[in-house]
Amino acid sequence: LLTRKKTRITIGITMARYDSLRKIARNKQLIKYKAEHPDLSWKEIGEAVGVSGARACKICAKGEK
Repeated sequence: LLTRKKTRITIGITMARYDSLRKIARNKQLIKYKAEHPDLSWKEIGEAVGVSGARACKICAKGEK
């Protein structure tokens, strides 16, 4: 599973690093996992990938468009 990293911003504030490539990879992984496990609930799918069940549902809905 993907993990979040922290990085130091030039102004000295530590913030969670937002990486769009990591987000895209996670979304692809989630869509693939859903296709491989159609019998699982959204909550179970979300837990496997590291997001909420509602977020997993939204990601898959956007991926099907």
